[in-house]
Amino acid sequence: MNIINNKIKLFKPNALKAALFVTPALLLSACDDDKKQPTPPAVTPPVVEQPSVEEPPTPPQPLITNLVEAANVANKRVGAAVSNGVLNNNETDYINILKAEFNYITPENIGKWGSIQKSTSDVWDFSALDSMIAFAEENEMAFKGHALVWHRQAPNFVNSDVTPEELTTLINAHIDALAPRYSGQIYAWDVANEVMGDDANYRDSVFFEKLNKNYIADSFIRAHAADPEAKLFYNDYSIDNINAKSAAVFTMITELVNAEVPIDGVGFQMHLDASNAPSTQQMTDNFQRFVDLDLDVNISEIDVRLSSLPWDQVTKLAIQQQVYHRAVNACMNIERCDAVTVWGFTDKYSWIDGEFGPDDPLLYTAEYERKPAYYALADGFVGIAADASGVMPNLIANGNFEIATDGWTTLDETALRTTIAQKNGITSLIASSTDTSKATASIDITTLLKANNVYDVEAWVMLANETTLESSVNVILECLDEEAQTIVVNSAVAVNTEFTQLAGTLTIAECDFVAATLVIEGPAANEDIYIDAVSLRPQALLPDTEGFSDNILANSDFEVDASGWEGYDSSEVAITTTKVFAGTQSLVGTSRTQEYQGPSTNILNLVESGATYQLFARTAISEGSAQVKATISATCSDGVKYLGTGAVESSATDWALLAGEVTLPNCAMSDAILYFEGPAVGIDIYVDNVTFHKEEKNLGPNLVSNNDFEENTEGWSVWGGTLASSTNYANTGNSSALHSDRTGTWQGPVFNLQPYAETGKTYEITTYARIENAAEDLINITLKTLCEGDTEEDASYSQHGTITATNGDWTKLTGSLVLPNCNLVSADVYFDGPAIGVDIYIDSVSITSEVTVDPDNLFTNSTFESGVNGWATWGANIEESTDFAHTGEKSALVNSRANNWHGPVYDFFGTGTANTTYDMSGWIRVAGSESEDISVNIKQTCEGEEALYVDAGPAVTVSNSEWTEVSGTFTTPDCNLTELSVYFSNAAVGVDMYLDDALIKLAAVE
Repeated sequence: MNIINNKIKLFKPNALKAALFVTPALLLSACDDDKKQPTPPAVTPPVVEQPSVEEPPTPPQPLITNLVEAANVANKRVGAAVSNGVLNNNETDYINILKAEFNYITPENIGKWGSIQKSTSDVWDFSALDSMIAFAEENEMAFKGHALVWHRQAPNFVNSDVTPEELTTLINAHIDALAPRYSGQIYAWDVANEVMGDDANYRDSVFFEKLNKNYIADSFIRAHAADPEAKLFYNDYSIDNINAKSAAVFTMITELVNAEVPIDGVGFQMHLDASNAPSTQQMTDNFQRFVDLDLDVNISEIDVRLSSLPWDQVTKLAIQQQVYHRAVNACMNIERCDAVTVWGFTDKYSWIDGEFGPDDPLLYTAEYERKPAYYALADGFVGIAADASGVMPNLIANGNFEIATDGWTTLDETALRTTIAQKNGITSLIASSTDTSKATASIDITTLLKANNVYDVEAWVMLANETTLESSVNVILECLDEEAQTIVVNSAVAVNTEFTQLAGTLTIAECDFVAATLVIEGPAANEDIYIDAVSLRPQALLPDTEGFSDNILANSDFEVDASGWEGYDSSEVAITTTKVFAGTQSLVGTSRTQEYQGPSTNILNLVESGATYQLFARTAISEGSAQVKATISATCSDGVKYLGTGAVESSATDWALLAGEVTLPNCAMSDAILYFEGPAVGIDIYVDNVTFHKEEKNLGPNLVSNNDFEENTEGWSVWGGTLASSTNYANTGNSSALHSDRTGTWQGPVFNLQPYAETGKTYEITTYARIENAAEDLINITLKTLCEGDTEEDASYSQHGTITATNGDWTKLTGSLVLPNCNLVSADVYFDGPAIGVDIYIDSVSITSEVTVDPDNLFTNSTFESGVNGWATWGANIEESTDFAHTGEKSALVNSRANNWHGPVYDFFGTGTANTTYDMSGWIRVAGSESEDISVNIKQTCEGEEALYVDAGPAVTVSNSEWTEVSGTFTTPDCNLTELSVYFSNAAVGVDMYLDDALIKLAAVE
């Protein structure tokens, strides 16, 4: 075997012998023809069967190394929306990936009307667009103009004050100025963008108001006249599936085609949410009806949000990969789908964060690392079928090896690919052996596994040498304080003529993971193997516990029985295999005679009053489509409260993800039931994978310094009776606080919240309580407040949590309160309620306030709890850290600083505007020095000018022992900004900087 150019060439001895076999007749033809030969007698020669000559083997396909090559296999383009600001910043990683991975670009903003005509109707600024088109031409990229007519980002002179005639003139002038200028340079234009509203009616824009729908056809006609060679597309969002909006768009496009308007195709933006994205078939069917109008289609702006999924990040990314893969498959199913364009490519620069909140919707991380979604595009372009809806996600992102061997190692620590053999796609992994060692291929799966879960493992192998020998797939698992163990998942006899499946289950018990490695092993020394289509799929999806408690429902997947569940009211429930989202069983609610009936479970003993809970469940119904709702009935002393906890449109053909959030009432609940309802009477409701967990808020420190009363009751008081530290009972430690000799029901231990009070702020309160001198009685959390100017008689009293305490055990009491918006004179929290003479014990008291994010903060990532997305450095290293945190659990750490101006940098270009004043601050501490002077700095560049560096405020001395706020104010120049960055700097070289709770917002106008 020879390995040539990372490909394997197999020699076939029999073919070589056949190629060298020479017949006698061929030898005679080589004799000297000049010499006269005697004429032989005429005889009929015997028929001799000639040996067949085997054709030489077809050269293998070349290996794919980037997305452009993958798209070329499919005869498609692969594109990205490009930020002009980032492009001009010469960010090396951004530019290198853009050049290597994409052959089609769309300007994110600079091609829009408002960017071309910024102020007046007779002035156009083409400089930015000229520059980007030049970049595209230099790098042999096709270019799509975006967008000629759009209701957003239009110039300020396009408004309701213009007449229809004036608006028509403005549109025509814009198209006439723009399209001919780039004729021959632009492959296609998005002519009309998002003209259909979310209600499936024409959008109520200034264009429709003044010109009705006529402006749409007129714009296409004008664009075609201006550039006859460019393809002309209509472009819109939320039309990826067959729905009311896409039907309205289809009707509109049909009318344009029938009227012979020069339209070439439709762009489907596909800003998708992974929790409810369409299937491959749904997208394919939708594309096809537009193609049937003799039009091209393309995926024009795809990104896939994942923040709404309730799972851990690994699972979210794997589901996101499925969604991208299905979209590419849909495009592959349609010959006239000419391109897949991603709206950006790195999470570092995505419009999603500003529009929907923090997310990770693209192909690369903010640090420019490939995400699972990247491999989805490669797999899709080479024809590998995506997972069907409902199939558990493959946690191994690169299991098909179509574009790289990222994450894999083999015996010689290299992993080579080949196109000689494959199970799917065009590529497999080749694992070579040695004279003494078996061939192996391995991948680290430590971060992919969760304790107490079961996984389906699959790999396909083929021998490269011998005919039949046994191969295996194993997992080497090492848990903390335990020896590593090898778990044999499966072994099977493989052959050298076709791929053999190695499949089995991997059960992970309780384990604090140190390392876990998936290993595929060949049969023997000197026996190489091909490997393909490797997958690791959880049998059940476990919810993400970050920010939430574990699932409080004991039976959530119904794999054993329906214990803990029953039909609400007179309906019934049963285990079923008819419809299953995950595993082998689900729960079905039947015999529904009222719409409010369905599967239910009692949660009274699982929940806390006043707490917030999140619900996720997969739902389906027995016929048609209808909304399934989740509701909680909570019974308080003043009656039953029905709390909506989420709803989703469900169907008989697909599982839907129901997600919701609910805050339970602050009362002593006597009953609490979670149930599913909604569809018409007689329709069964199916439920699977139900997660119900409590929100764990980002709380600050406990304000109660003496919370366990181990030595005394300092910091506490009473309004009558005696308060003392007691060893009679203790929830933790050896002591608790005892309030005895009570002469009023309103008397109880009092904590003065006034020194810590912030008006309008929410406080979370927890304690454990018990009583003496009664079997049971109520204990409340009560707040007394007094505002400036009020007398004692004006004091406000409110209850914020109630439990029934007993004399036999400790009971947890929780609640939350919001302080009034006034100048507080006093704010007291106390625990009261039992009858006169009943003693109260409390212990383990906690009063905390939630760390909140300022809604006016223009930093999309200010607390670094989920990484350092959006932040960078100019030469140093930045990463999230748990070393210190001003609030929450993490901060941003900048280390490896080689210059004093190295520090955390935020690209404010595109968010900040010219001639505007901003306030900026951040909490800083240092390491490697006792103290440093830190300042807020600005880098700003006006078009045609050099960069200007500005101090936004005086330097502040920051120490290594505590957090210090560093702040400043700056005003952006009144110019056409091409760069705007904000950063913290000035620490000495080698000193580490920590940043937390960064803030930038518009300065208050006096």
